[in-house]
Amino acid sequence: MKKAIRIGVTRLVSSRSQALTLPTLSNTIHLKGTYLFCLSSSASSCIHHPPLHLSNSTHAIPCTFSRHYHQPACPSKTSKTTTTAPNKCRRVDTVKELCENNRLSAALEVYEANTTLENASDLIEHIKHEKDVKFMDLALQIYALLTDANIAPNAQLLSNLMYLCNNTNIKLTLILSDDIEKYKIKLDWLLFSQLTFATKMTRNTVMAQKLIQILHERVEFKPTSITCNAILENLLDLSDSVWLMEYMWNTKVHIDKSFFISLTASCTSKGKEALLYAEQVAEKISKTEFKANAEVLVYTFQMLVNCGDINKAVQFFENLPLIKNNEVWSSIIGLCVKNDRHNKALQLYDKMVEKNIIPTEMAFTNLLSSVTRTGPTALEIGKQLHIQIVEHGFDRNEALICALTRMYAKCGEPDKSIKLYDTAIANNVTQSTILFINALNAVSKLGPKHLKKGKQIHQKITHLELDTNLKLINALIQMYAKCGQSITSMELYEQMIKSNIEPNFMTFLYLLEMCVEQGARFPQILFFGRLLHNDIRKYHLEAHNLLV
Repeated sequence: MKKAIRIGVTRLVSSRSQALTLPTLSNTIHLKGTYLFCLSSSASSCIHHPPLHLSNSTHAIPCTFSRHYHQPACPSKTSKTTTTAPNKCRRVDTVKELCENNRLSAALEVYEANTTLENASDLIEHIKHEKDVKFMDLALQIYALLTDANIAPNAQLLSNLMYLCNNTNIKLTLILSDDIEKYKIKLDWLLFSQLTFATKMTRNTVMAQKLIQILHERVEFKPTSITCNAILENLLDLSDSVWLMEYMWNTKVHIDKSFFISLTASCTSKGKEALLYAEQVAEKISKTEFKANAEVLVYTFQMLVNCGDINKAVQFFENLPLIKNNEVWSSIIGLCVKNDRHNKALQLYDKMVEKNIIPTEMAFTNLLSSVTRTGPTALEIGKQLHIQIVEHGFDRNEALICALTRMYAKCGEPDKSIKLYDTAIANNVTQSTILFINALNAVSKLGPKHLKKGKQIHQKITHLELDTNLKLINALIQMYAKCGQSITSMELYEQMIKSNIEPNFMTFLYLLEMCVEQGARFPQILFFGRLLHNDIRKYHLEAHNLLV
């Protein structure tokens, strides 16, 4: 290593011949292609080396760092020309002093001659403050020379070196982290912060696990919320994540909203163990100021649902102090609907009304979806919701109009669904494909007497040039089949195949029902049904019992 340092640290900068500038030294060095730090250990080797003028610039200086700071001989007592006092020798500048005076070349020579931890620390500290990535290789050479001399680095030196790595080649920080254990370095806050930054930027799960082990050892410094968040983002084991939360709680490290959101989002496993961890997290959240935070509460509810117990999730929400935020209530209702807890969603709505909390449009949309699955009282509940929607001024909301037309079509009043469709089209409230699908489904339930209305809806779809997706085509096929227009249904199916739109289970179900109902009277429909059997095999849908 010393031989390499004596020769110099050479770095290829460019294959072109243009001059480059190295701005961190006290003077400017212009180079062509490479730059060289000459760290010769003998003065003579530099004295006999000719100056290297590698640029035509008038500001260029020789790229040779001669040892100008060796200790001179004491002046002769008999010399008449000396200007210094007899028996006095000039003091040699320290590495720190040379760095402060921007005399890096001389500082490197002194360091090579006297390799100590203090000198290495001063040099790397100076390079760190220079903030020039070109010196990164030099910093690593300084560190290598120190360790080759069997001198252990300390936390300050290593944190400064990692700081440089984090700004140039962040993966080197993770490599240097092995030296912490090798030299039994006692971590301080700065070194721990550099490690957590590298962990976050590289998404290194192994290093995150190591940092957890370090915290297990009860370090003397106190980590911050930022460092703990960086560790949490890269932990794979849920038990480690929950332990980190408990550690922060017990050491009084502030747990912010981002930490709780990341923690609750990471709890996605099902099972008793995962549910226990989820309950532990929910309990902690209920003791913080975030128990009233909409975003944290929704994530917590979703966490408990993901871990397999929506009843626990609802119980957690109901045990909290009264929350007036209607967005929270709406989100919780939506999650209940998504997880098929429709009665619970309606119960939460009743509590909102009782506590004078106005539901949002999204809450009403989800509730109308639940109504269709609540049994005999569905239509009555749906009408009550419709009244509330009008009272709150949401009757022109596009999503709600679509939800209402669907609810009435499914709950036994398809004619009401058609009226809502006509009103929406007349007022130009929406041109959503969902609205047309719901209206076509309503016509299908009303039967052949409303074929004219079905054709008008079809003409409107064509006029608006709506995207004819599979669901819309299926609705048209069903409408024409239920209204006695089997030929039109078959034509729509043929057009769909020619357009490379692949039919699904519902497509064949509507067509086969048509064949069953009308095949006895019309032989061509019965023949069409036999052709459908081949297509069912073609699209691998023969496993569906209803189709069989």
